Amino acid sequence: MLYIILVLFLKSLLFLHGKKMLYDKIKTKLFCINLCVILFKNDIMKRIHTTIRYFVLFFLLSVGVLHAQLINNLYFLDNSPQRHHYNPSFQPLNNFYFGFPVLGNTQSNYSTNIPTFKEMGFNSGHKLNIEADKTQFLSAMSKHEMYQIFTENQINLLDIGFRQNKNYWTFSINNNLNVLFNMPYSTFDVFFTGFQMTDGYSANLTNSKLHALSYTETAIGFSRSVNERFGFGVKMKLLFGNNYFTINTNQLEFNYSEYVTTALADIHVTRASALDLDDKFNLIKPKTFLNYFLPEGFGSALDFGVHFNPISNLTLSAAVTDLGLIRWRKLNTIDYQLDYQFDEDDASAWEEDHPDFIEVPMDSVVADMKNSFIVNRSELSEKSNNLNPKLNVSAEFGIMNNLMSFGLLSRSMFREQKLLHVLTTAFNIRPAEWVNLALSYSITNSNGSTFGLGANFRSGIFNFFLSADYIPFQYVKLNIHQFNPVIPSITFPLSYHSDKFNFALGFNFAI
Repeated sequence: MLYIILVLFLKSLLFLHGKKMLYDKIKTKLFCINLCVILFKNDIMKRIHTTIRYFVLFFLLSVGVLHAQLINNLYFLDNSPQRHHYNPSFQPLNNFYFGFPVLGNTQSNYSTNIPTFKEMGFNSGHKLNIEADKTQFLSAMSKHEMYQIFTENQINLLDIGFRQNKNYWTFSINNNLNVLFNMPYSTFDVFFTGFQMTDGYSANLTNSKLHALSYTETAIGFSRSVNERFGFGVKMKLLFGNNYFTINTNQLEFNYSEYVTTALADIHVTRASALDLDDKFNLIKPKTFLNYFLPEGFGSALDFGVHFNPISNLTLSAAVTDLGLIRWRKLNTIDYQLDYQFDEDDASAWEEDHPDFIEVPMDSVVADMKNSFIVNRSELSEKSNNLNPKLNVSAEFGIMNNLMSFGLLSRSMFREQKLLHVLTTAFNIRPAEWVNLALSYSITNSNGSTFGLGANFRSGIFNFFLSADYIPFQYVKLNIHQFNPVIPSITFPLSYHSDKFNFALGFNFAI
């Protein structure tokens, strides 16, 4: 996944979108380079890439404001054996559970501050058309200079827990991936319209940024029910840093004036990863997939939580999670400098050396540009990277012998020196021992346009849960056939005005 994200970001850095560039005259169209040619050499792969690229963009347009991205519904699904990940004082109802690898607990969360379709002025149920609607897209996005995309992903590799009298012990191994993009408005302008080779045209992608972090978390948890009213828990985590990758574009500008194309770049890369970049800004993949999981750094973290029942049917709880850091020991930096120019004399000289060509091929221009990078590599001393600590505070009141309950959850996350907060209400139903349902609404983020739904089922020795917080009431439609006639006519619903998107699912053995 990290490799795919880096590929997409590297493409967005140059963003040489050639869909509209016929390249008829080298004097006016020398710099309309589609990066698909670099990484996707055949026509089929170009078409697949274009479809994926547009679908990902439209999907991100359907999720909104950046906030703490965690599955709120899972906090109140007390049948779920994975609940202790949110508050280590919560003990699973089962005496023993085993989380199946990958299926035991998989979560994915996405958020962005790109305007939603409603904020762009589209009507609910609108059928999106890439050509007809792009002017409205760009008009809405031109109101801000910089946009962000943030994603958190967690995959369970191993999760085991068992009861010992009033104590409960857990052991888990998870792999985590956090990615943050910063993209200026020009990125979207180039994405939709390509480079306009008109006199005076310029595109500025300065301050584009990618920060990707993946690590493996090994945790040992202990909780104790002191009595019927009070319990506490603590979880100690050993962290193995797998990949640290940042790309900062201090300068990235393209200009066209009087038949002369120029490009200036100052790109700084910091990495501690099996992934690398060569001197031509191409990704170098490791020899085997397992290399992605080799430790490049080490760290530790702590979770602790409590719950208290001051009166019958009322449960108060609080927890702090992911309080820790990773120290990277194998950091390297790569600095790319580019001062590129291609004018009429360059075009004439190339045509004289290649009489069999009537124009300069795109691959040749790409190769010439990539060969123009001035590259400096160096090693860095150790660097510490803090996790994103989270604070969860909740209250739940049960009625009808706890058949139903009402909950209030406050969740906060500290990221990049900003405190992000979500306040969620929940209505929980426990009609039978084998089923637990939770319906939620985020007061701070739903904007009257989404709701949350979680469900946990027990069948014999198996336990299954599925949860999502921001299920939209309204949608717009996207048919991917418009991207290429070769692709079947398939229409996807996209959220009309939701603030974010997340989901979680798990399949466990529990007795």
